[in-house]
Amino acid sequence: MIGRMLSADLYRLGKQKSTWIIPLATFAIIFVFGCLYGLIYGNASWLDGIHKSMIDSMNSVDGSGTMAGLFNIGVTSLAEYVVFIFQTQEVNLSVIAIIIFASMYVSAVKRNGYSKNVAAQYNTFPYNFSQAAVLLGYSVLLTLIALCANVAAAPIFFEGIEPGNFVSVLLLFAVTSLLHWAACLMIVLICDLFRNTTIGIVVGCLYTGFFATFLYAGINALISLIAETDFRINHLFPFAFSLIIKYDDTWSYVYGAALAVIWAVLFFVLKPLVRKKDIA
Repeated sequence: MIGRMLSADLYRLGKQKSTWIIPLATFAIIFVFGCLYGLIYGNASWLDGIHKSMIDSMNSVDGSGTMAGLFNIGVTSLAEYVVFIFQTQEVNLSVIAIIIFASMYVSAVKRNGYSKNVAAQYNTFPYNFSQAAVLLGYSVLLTLIALCANVAAAPIFFEGIEPGNFVSVLLLFAVTSLLHWAACLMIVLICDLFRNTTIGIVVGCLYTGFFATFLYAGINALISLIAETDFRINHLFPFAFSLIIKYDDTWSYVYGAALAVIWAVLFFVLKPLVRKKDIA
């Protein structure tokens, strides 16, 4: 049963234009942003004149003459640079693309009548497993695209930088993919609960946007004032934790993977409880 469900899902995905358009658009957008970051943080000799001009321009506005360190982000290898970029705006872009895909995927399932055709199996384990497997594959794909776009952009702007520990980068990629998948499952639950994909996209964009980042920072500051603890609100939510995973830190990888598993379990527990009104 699971195999037939998964085959049907994959067949439908192959027919959807968004399945192919979203990855291509994601690569193009992230590559452009990667080039913008490279333009600012790169160490290539041809960037020296651009950096000096930018520093002089900002110092003239600031008046303090302290902008000289603007381009020093403290990375010593390409691996560290990729991690730095991967945990800033690039993560937002890739996870938003995943969330949009998940919402469109849920919408297509309902729009083309697939959920009604398999009403007897709707929200059973095989049905939900197939959905989760498809979303996992797509989360890995789009996270990989984000990583490749960054790696493709970096050599244009860096000279003589060591490759660094790319084993840690691959571990970070794997755990981040799982966390994005968990965030994706959360959005699917929201879409099914409200029977509205627009709500899922809006919640997903708010959850991964700058508003949420500022909110996390405020709550974390409050937690620090109240108690001396390393706990952060980021430790509870998949995407939020993906922003604070530490490079080359085993605990971060283990905790991130465990957090993704917990949210996946919540998905399988809560999904059957979603009302079936729209397929009855």
